[in-house]
Amino acid sequence: MPKKILVMLGMLAILFVQCTTKKNKSVLKESNLASQFYEIDINRDTVLHTQKGALINIPKGSLTGSTATAKLEIKEAYSMADILSAGLVTKSGKEILSSGGMILIDAAAGSDVKIAKPLSVSIPTDNMQDGMKLFKGVRNSDSTIDWTDPLPLQPKEITPGITAGKVLFEKECASCHNPVKDATGPALAFVDKRRDEKWLLAYVRNSAQMIANGDQLALCIYERYNKTAMTAFPTLTLEQLHQIFEYVDDKAIGTDPTSIPDIKKKMDSCKNYEKQLKLLQTKRAELVADNGKLTEAVNNLGPGRATSMSVPPTTQQPIPLVEATSAKSEYYKVKIETFGWYNIDVMTKNLPGYENSELMVRLIGTYKSEVTMYCLLPEKNIMLNGGLVNGKTDEYCFYTDDGKIPLPQNTRAVIIATYEENGQLYFGTTSFTTTRKQSPEITITATSSETMKMTIEKLNLSDFNIQIDQSKNAGSIKEVDEQLKAVEQLQPKDFSCGCGLIESSFSDSLADTANISTLLRKKK
Repeated sequence: MPKKILVMLGMLAILFVQCTTKKNKSVLKESNLASQFYEIDINRDTVLHTQKGALINIPKGSLTGSTATAKLEIKEAYSMADILSAGLVTKSGKEILSSGGMILIDAAAGSDVKIAKPLSVSIPTDNMQDGMKLFKGVRNSDSTIDWTDPLPLQPKEITPGITAGKVLFEKECASCHNPVKDATGPALAFVDKRRDEKWLLAYVRNSAQMIANGDQLALCIYERYNKTAMTAFPTLTLEQLHQIFEYVDDKAIGTDPTSIPDIKKKMDSCKNYEKQLKLLQTKRAELVADNGKLTEAVNNLGPGRATSMSVPPTTQQPIPLVEATSAKSEYYKVKIETFGWYNIDVMTKNLPGYENSELMVRLIGTYKSEVTMYCLLPEKNIMLNGGLVNGKTDEYCFYTDDGKIPLPQNTRAVIIATYEENGQLYFGTTSFTTTRKQSPEITITATSSETMKMTIEKLNLSDFNIQIDQSKNAGSIKEVDEQLKAVEQLQPKDFSCGCGLIESSFSDSLADTANISTLLRKKK
């Protein structure tokens, strides 16, 4: 290569300095994902339906080997929790990716098999975005995977179900519904992934009867949409219902599912808000009634002094913040020509809504050596590994070493920090809502693999639930007052919590309110 070109390349490297990551010693690794093994006859047409919903079409003659049977190993990472547990960073070189799902298709250990003709693979995803491509995974020297060689996806097939669904939708539904925005009635995109089909069919056939019978969700929809019952379609079949939603979800490709209101989810959030509010109000009344002599003792300590009594945390599990899950909404279809990891992604620089921002995370506390830091944007399926800010020993960045990074705004972000020493696992988390500039702090503490696993499993469902010690009387009353303010954030915005709901039971322990400690940290 000419010397002049080498000099130019060196200058470019200086102009764009990436945030340097440490050697990967993370406990988040591929072995955390369960392997699925399939033994197949290479001389027969075979379709594998994997545990998490992928379809792998293996025509006769697609595989070759020394025997008539081949054993394949499959790993799947479609949710943010899967991606995190396996440490599968969503980067292509320096560029940030938003993932639609990852899959490993490989020959099992000891199996002599190769791909002779491309395999057709359908990958389920709920992160459909225009411009997504198929990336091949290349393993780095630190065992992380870089996603390279992007290829266009196969054109989506227009199925007979979509065609039939379009006719039905335009005839029966279009006067009141739009796939992706509210009209006379609610937007229909993703509804079939959020509601049970038995409930949906009953509602479409006779919503007025369900309202009369006191179905809470039917009542809430009725209240929210001007107390107008949906037209009944008593002869609609389950097959026709599937066709309508196949068409609707096809029209919603590229739409962020979180932009479509989920009334059931908001109802559940209302119940959770009301339950925690009542628990806090009850506890505050108990604390005030229980002050007695202890309050006098506190007052006798002198001006500016106080004491409190700590009690062990309860072992009862806190109530998780309600966020209803939804099934995968669509399939990407790709051609696999070699074994290895594959990832459906789009580069975020090609997406609207990403702005130049600054993010630096400060690590505080005792444990700081050999820490692996990750930044996750769960709703965008983005996971980035971090490295030290230039000139710092306790601040981490995720794109360039001055903390600059393109981020979507007003989006939930989670920071994860881990390391392992002498068989002991250390772990910490914090979360925040993205802005153009943020500098959260994180502390890591000794923990167990079970506790860490539980947190990861919950990551894609709700904010983290951190157990807090509960104190009594003067200090506790102040703490409950702060929690009462914070719990207001659990009340859904732009949604009436009075739409026919039946009040929940409030007999649970105060431990159920522990999960709002996350909200308190956000306020601070």
